Formats: sequence, C-alpha cells, structure tokens
Amino acid sequence: MIPYSAVATSKNNKKVLLDNNWRWLLSPCCPNVVWSGNINTDHGYAIDNGVYADWAAGREYQIHKFHRLLIQYGENADWIVIPDAVGDRKKTLELADKHIDELSDYPLMLVIQDGMVISDILPYLVKLKGIFLGGSTEYKLEKMKYWAKFARENNILCHVGRVNTVKRLNLCFGAGATSFDGSGPARFIWTAKRLTGFLNMQKRQISMFK
Repeated sequence: MIPYSAVATSKNNKKVLLDNNWRWLLSPCCPNVVWSGNINTDHGYAIDNGVYADWAAGREYQIHKFHRLLIQYGENADWIVIPDAVGDRKKTLELADKHIDELSDYPLMLVIQDGMVISDILPYLVKLKGIFLGGSTEYKLEKMKYWAKFARENNILCHVGRVNTVKRLNLCFGAGATSFDGSGPARFIWTAKRLTGFLNMQKRQISMFK
C-alpha cells in the first residue's frame, strides 16, 4: 500500500512522513513551497487536479493552476488525476472525454463518482494508469472492494482518496487498494504518527508470512 499525503509544511510532520517513505500528492491548491519547487520528491509524488479543493472553497475550478502544476512536475509524476466534477457521474465522464487525449502523455487516473459502474470505465481503460475512488463517503466505503477488484483484474491501480483514519486505512487494506491519500497527516502530527504506525505494523505482519 503506497501512502500519499498533502504536502506538509510543519517540520515535525514532514520528518515523520519522509522518514517513513510517504509520497506527496501535489495539488494546484498546494502551499507556496510547492510552487517554489523546494520540496523533497525523492520518494515519489502524484498530482491531483484540485477540483475538490476549489469545490469545497466554493470557487470556480482554477484549471490554469492544474496546467501550471503539470508543466512544473508532470514529467516525473507517479500518476495524474483527470479533471472531474464532484459528485457528478455524467459530467466527470464528459470531462474525461474532453481531457484524456490532451493529457495522454501522462499516467492518468479517472475519478470514480457515485453511481458509476464498470461499463462507464471500459471505454477509457486502455488509456488509464488507474482509478481514483472519490465520491461520497458512503459510496466510497460501500464500493471500495468492488472497484479494487476491478482494478486488480485489469492490472491497473486503485487509489482511495480522503483516508485520514486508521479505520478507513484498514478498509483500504481489506479491499486490496494499491494506494491512498489524506490531508490529515500533513496537518496533524498525531494523524501522521497513527497512520504511519498502522502502515508499519501491516508491513511487519506481511513480512512475517512471506
């Protein structure tokens, strides 16, 4: 399971995360340190589209910042999230149609929204690195195993967004997701330590049975 965190600016949080091989999930709404280029990307990083942050702030999507982030960091990103529409299945698929070819040089993730089914994803499958499980909390928890199984069967990644508790992280392990992210580890030192401790415990248990 690969852990991603929003970029931490606190020295203590940054140390916990980098010492334990967390990767950054860069967003167009990242702290200024990201735009300065002064971040440690040795462990790897991915790029979010920033849609959710703009939606939560009640502002229009600032796609120009997403494009700027691609220019600065896109070449070496683990994957990049195609622009989507929060909670809107139809609009998210329309945006995939609009952007997938122009972003085809990058490893792409398509956001899964409430109500999506496998037939929605099949037309894009050959162009995807993986799927990014978004949507409402209820949908995410109900369908996590469904989408993780689909990803495994098609040899693509399954990433779960907004994972900030050990309980939810445990569900990601149970479902067989390949990665997750959360903003909590970047904001709260206790969240960074708790999730890191759980990850390390899982690694030890896995190594015992190899």
